Amino acid sequence: MKTTLEIPDDLHRRAKAKAASEGITISSVLRDSLERYVGVIGFIATESHMDGDTRVIDSVKPMASATMPRAVVRPKLDLTKAAQVKGKMGR
Repeated sequence: MKTTLEIPDDLHRRAKAKAASEGITISSVLRDSLERYVGVIGFIATESHMDGDTRVIDSVKPMASATMPRAVVRPKLDLTKAAQVKGKMGR
């Protein structure tokens, strides 16, 4: 879904610059913020495999605060885009 937001220019500039420095989009920042607002606090790995000494996460699902396990994956990237994940992992 697409929507239009009204935010102060200065806030938009600062958020865009910070997101760019972290290699993410403003859309990702807003989506993450809204997920936290409605109760999704992280993601949990649903499938993974080993690649040498490294565990590679193949898929994740959103996790609400009431179901929080000990280890939580809080990605700063879209895990549905394999190329982005591989790029962040130096592959």
